[in-house]
Amino acid sequence: MSGSENSPQNTVNYPNLGAINTQATICNSSYNALPASLNRGFADGLQFSTNYTWAHAIDDSPGAFDNYQGSVVNYRDLRAERSSSDLDFRQRFALSGLYQLPLGKGMKYGSNWNGFENAVLGGWQANLIFTANNGTPFDVFYNGGSPTVRPDLVGNPFAGITTRYQYFNPAAFAPVPKNNAGVQLRGGTTPRNYLVGPHVKNTDLSAFKNFQFGEPYNLQFRAEFYNLTNTPQFINPNNNLTDSNFGKLQSTRIGSPDPVCLAVLVLLIKTHRGNGRQPLFPVFC
Repeated sequence: MSGSENSPQNTVNYPNLGAINTQATICNSSYNALPASLNRGFADGLQFSTNYTWAHAIDDSPGAFDNYQGSVVNYRDLRAERSSSDLDFRQRFALSGLYQLPLGKGMKYGSNWNGFENAVLGGWQANLIFTANNGTPFDVFYNGGSPTVRPDLVGNPFAGITTRYQYFNPAAFAPVPKNNAGVQLRGGTTPRNYLVGPHVKNTDLSAFKNFQFGEPYNLQFRAEFYNLTNTPQFINPNNNLTDSNFGKLQSTRIGSPDPVCLAVLVLLIKTHRGNGRQPLFPVFC
């Protein structure tokens, strides 16, 4: 845990002291999870893996290297800071799978096709990766004085939202009282990590086409679609009460949204006995 003592210069208790920076290993955290999975090994051209986790991470302070702008309201009462962790992903689901179409030489259908028919219709494979999870909790803070604290909660953060990128209602929060020297007289009434950020959903899809050239060689083309639905994956909204964009979604995660783009990978593969398929060289288009 790190931060500044909530009694800076000009307060009644410590009139001659400035901010006191504190680092201490006195905090507590816990993590509980219920994971579940369902998997199918490759058989009849189909393979998939599904995983779901229901979990809750709880602590009473962010880590020393977390991106946190606020201060603990009262170092002598860390129980009041106990809440969902900055790293709390409450639910997460992941699905990955592939399906090899039963068409072409050596397959269920089309085993008697000629070379042209097999080249066009045979050797297709589809692949899917889908992930979804809740957003992470985040704090609302007010740095209009010293030290930085959480503001007062004076309304419903989820009422009065009229635009797409307004994630929560800024009027639900108000500055805490401060003296003439700009010193915040107390911490705000907003609980720590009171809000939860946007959820994440992403789908990646690809199609492979294999061309067999004799027994050892296989030429493979790949068409890959990342973020298939072109959905923006937002990071947590602006959480600074003094900012004009307070409560708004402003940025997306790195690489989001990707346009529905086509990537073609040409890969020449040679089969070695006992070693499986070994790539000889990749060519990116």
